[in-house]
Amino acid sequence: MFVEERKIVCTSSCGKHALVGILSTPDIATASLKNGMQPVIILLHGAMAHKNSFYHKDLSASLADKFNCHVYRYDQVGSGESLDGGAGPSAAADTEGYRECGPRNMMNGFHRDVEDLRVVVHVLAQQHKLFVAGIIGHSRGGLLAHLFAAQYGTMLGIRSVVGVNMRWDLSFWHELRKRDIARNGTCVLRWSNRGVKMKHTVEQTHVEEFMAIGEGALQAMASITMPVLNVYVRVLALCHCFQGRRALCLFVLESASLLDSASLGNLLHK
Repeated sequence: MFVEERKIVCTSSCGKHALVGILSTPDIATASLKNGMQPVIILLHGAMAHKNSFYHKDLSASLADKFNCHVYRYDQVGSGESLDGGAGPSAAADTEGYRECGPRNMMNGFHRDVEDLRVVVHVLAQQHKLFVAGIIGHSRGGLLAHLFAAQYGTMLGIRSVVGVNMRWDLSFWHELRKRDIARNGTCVLRWSNRGVKMKHTVEQTHVEEFMAIGEGALQAMASITMPVLNVYVRVLALCHCFQGRRALCLFVLESASLLDSASLGNLLHK
């Protein structure tokens, strides 16, 4: 089945940034309707990534094809094309200019990202007649999906939440960044974003927020009423505890690969 892609841009919750995303739509939209609306799955990328990182683009096409539904993936503020008011990365881009309404990096800004996701859900519903059938988040995006589901899931009618390769035990990151900050005052994370050199400056308060968010997301599991699936790939051992009544944790061992988006689509279907 042919899957069409088109760009959809939303405005962040603070009103100062553009959230640039891609909507994947199958050529024959015959999916079941809910009050005249069609289903959409939202994909959330992880830290130091963007909407087309890793398997996201292939998974979008696979899900749209297999389930005959829409799939929307977008760049969170400070990532991908959601820089400098949505102008996108350029050689002269101020890679930390998005700090205008509060700094966001891999260790903080979760609450603002939750509000941004609420805006995305609203825009998809009001302007494109799409209701959210599920949210899939990778790593940091998975934590974001769980926090959003706990806060807004029931009210907005979110049907399911999936976390892929999330890190519930954050002590590794905490100790690593704490040492860097103790030595240098801050910790600077650097990577390449679509060919542009990026950096996020992490302070001690950001690390503490990150730890609190991870713990909060785990506690939030108990209040999430819709089905929850957590998938871990390339792990040999992991201690994982849930209090959520409808939570399922699935371990995919060393030989598995998320690059096979068709297999992941089948897995989510099951």
